[in-house]
Amino acid sequence: MISLGGKILFPNGTPVRGAEVEIWQVDANGIYQKMATNGDAKMDPNFQGYGRFETASNGEYRFRTIQPVPYRGRSAPHIHFKIRTKSHQPWTTQLFIAGHPGNARDFLYRKIGDEAARQRVSADFSSSKVSFDIVLGWTPQD
Repeated sequence: MISLGGKILFPNGTPVRGAEVEIWQVDANGIYQKMATNGDAKMDPNFQGYGRFETASNGEYRFRTIQPVPYRGRSAPHIHFKIRTKSHQPWTTQLFIAGHPGNARDFLYRKIGDEAARQRVSADFSSSKVSFDIVLGWTPQD
């Protein structure tokens, strides 16, 4: 089990209060719960697969989840994030495990522009606490 948290921020560093942060990922067997069929014996019935959190006044969010795993079609373990605010369309990204060998083979990870951009969407999963701050591409005045 890991504690995944961070802050949602505007580019000027101001925290985004009241943003909805949603995550989803596969279970430890590599199965998305929403895509599982009744005959899928490997599905973990104890794993919800998603969560939502509204950020606090300091922009913080927090989830308890599992370390992501690769699955058929994706070699890079990842967690999906969707951020919703009152004034903008939802924005989606993924959080990858920094240094995971599957990253180099993953078609979406490889499409990320440069190494600095890849580092911004990667985190160290070697401990039970994982931090991932997200800076939105618009300012509070937008």
